[in-house]
Amino acid sequence: MNLSYFSHMDSSTLWLFTTDATLVVLFMFQHSIMASKCYTNLMDNSGFNMLSRSVYVLSTSVILQVLMYYWQAIPEVMFWTINISESPMLALFFRISHWVLWILMFLQALVIKPLYHFGLSQVFDFLKTGDVYDDCPPRLKRLLSHLPHPGALSFIGILWLQPYMSYDRMILATVLTSYLCCVLYTTESDCVYVEQTVDISSSTVTTKRHKIMS
Repeated sequence: MNLSYFSHMDSSTLWLFTTDATLVVLFMFQHSIMASKCYTNLMDNSGFNMLSRSVYVLSTSVILQVLMYYWQAIPEVMFWTINISESPMLALFFRISHWVLWILMFLQALVIKPLYHFGLSQVFDFLKTGDVYDDCPPRLKRLLSHLPHPGALSFIGILWLQPYMSYDRMILATVLTSYLCCVLYTTESDCVYVEQTVDISSSTVTTKRHKIMS
C-alpha cells in the first residue's frame, strides 16, 4: 500500500472520499433514527404502527440504492491486492466463500419470521382485521431487538473477504463493521432461547422422519 499517496491527495480524490463518507453517514443516520424508540413511539401515536417496520425497511432500501448509485470508487490506493488471475484455486476459494456467505445470510433471514421482520405481516393483519395482531413471541422480539440484522456475521465476512481492498471499499467495510458491532449484542436469555428453539426444531424433524420411515 502506498501510504505516501495520502500526503499529496488532490482535490478530486478528496471529493470522492467526502462523497463516500457522506453516503455512509447518511445510511447510519437513517438506520439509527428509524431504529430508535422515538420513531416507534411517533408511528404508534400517529396511528400508523402497522407501517412502522415496513416504512423502516423501505426507507433503508431507498438509502442503499442512493448509496450504491452515487458511490465513488477510489482505486488509487489499494490496502491489499491478491492476484487471483494466476491462481484458479484461489479465485474459486473467494467465489465459493461469497456464495456460502450469501446463502447463509439468506437462510438466516428466512428462519427469523421474514414477513414480520420486513413489516409485511403487520400490514396484512391490518388489512384483514383492521388491527395489528402481533404474533411474534416476546422472546423472539427481544432477540430481534438485540440482533436486528440476521446474517450480520456473514455480511461482515463478505465485506472483508475480498482479493482487492481499495480505499473506498475499506471505508465501507470499516464503518459498517464498526456500526454492526456496536448495535449487535446478545444476553444469556437470548442464547437460552436460541438453544431451545434449535432443540425443538431438531426434535420436530426427527419425529417427522420417524413417521415417514414407519
